[in-house]
Amino acid sequence: MKVVPRKKAKALKGDRSLSYQLITPSNVGSRKFIITIVDVRPGGSTRLHEHRTVESMYYILEGRGEALSGREKKVVGPDTAVYFPAGSTHGIRNVGRTRLRYIHVEQSIMDLDRGGDRPCRRRPRSLWTPLRSTGQEPLTCTAANSRAA
Repeated sequence: MKVVPRKKAKALKGDRSLSYQLITPSNVGSRKFIITIVDVRPGGSTRLHEHRTVESMYYILEGRGEALSGREKKVVGPDTAVYFPAGSTHGIRNVGRTRLRYIHVEQSIMDLDRGGDRPCRRRPRSLWTPLRSTGQEPLTCTAANSRAA
């Protein structure tokens, strides 16, 4: 058994957000999944991205978020799960006045043949503006470019 307090987890900064990587292959040796707790301040978001071969889900603990997958948007709140199939673009934006906190679970890269995929390329503009008007494409991650992240 391995215990990982949130305060000791690796924290990644985002757009008014912090992602605490609680369970990963590198800190506990997990082979089947990765679990992250994400805190997003009002107006912040996790960038739209795509995992070509990895399923992903968010479980909302507190706050209100607008989940985006492809062209579909849904406002979600506490005690709600959002599933994203492999190959779908997805992200979430805090649309409330308080912190949005959710659990993010995805298949571990260790569970995939040849490494899998992870969010890897950053783009400067917010992806919450319509993609057609900015000419932007979502982040796309593959086994070939995930090692460079």
